[in-house]
Amino acid sequence: MPAGKFDGDAFFAALDAQRIARKLTWKKVAEQSDVPASTLTRMSQGRRPDVDSLAALCEWSGLQSEDFVN
Repeated sequence: MPAGKFDGDAFFAALDAQRIARKLTWKKVAEQSDVPASTLTRMSQGRRPDVDSLAALCEWSGLQSEDFVN
């Protein structure tokens, strides 16, 4: 991966691990994080989240966005 690129796949995998650990559905993640379910669906298909969604998902999950930048 080129330097300075966000690894959306790794972020989604870490987010999924948080979801599983909390025993939640993706619908509940969307509700709790205030991120549209459609954004989560697009992320599952390899798309990167927009900045506001990324911030909300980091807040919800406790993940640090900088951990996914190479």
